[in-house]
Amino acid sequence: MELYQQVILACFLTTLFGFIAGFFFHLLLVRRQRRESERDRQKGVKQGLLMEVQSHQDLAKQPWDGRMVPLSTDAWKEYKDEASKFPGELPDALRRHYVEVDEVNAIVSKDLQLGHGKGYLDESYKKQCATIAESAGRVIGLF
Repeated sequence: MELYQQVILACFLTTLFGFIAGFFFHLLLVRRQRRESERDRQKGVKQGLLMEVQSHQDLAKQPWDGRMVPLSTDAWKEYKDEASKFPGELPDALRRHYVEVDEVNAIVSKDLQLGHGKGYLDESYKKQCATIAESAGRVIGLF
């Protein structure tokens, strides 16, 4: 093989090797960025849900003033699917908590239908708020 042919072959092989190495390096970087992005997203999801559960606990612990207040479920609606990926008992505790929140919100809705302030569902609401405060405390402890 002539010298110029060897030089051309060496250049081709070097270029090919560089391309393959660069491709695999790129894949490694993309995978790393995805993991970091997913970790940051999970952190944001946890923070959003924690803030909402803390607000539930605060509202549920307020002294009874004669009016019913619905509890927010915006963070749960947005992050419900991602919350199932949390480790340990947290996903189940969150699901149970939001079932109880839905029950409180159903009581508030029913009270509005029956005539707000008539007192028909006051005891049910107060009892369910006590349950909410307890379950919120449990969930906060798991975070």
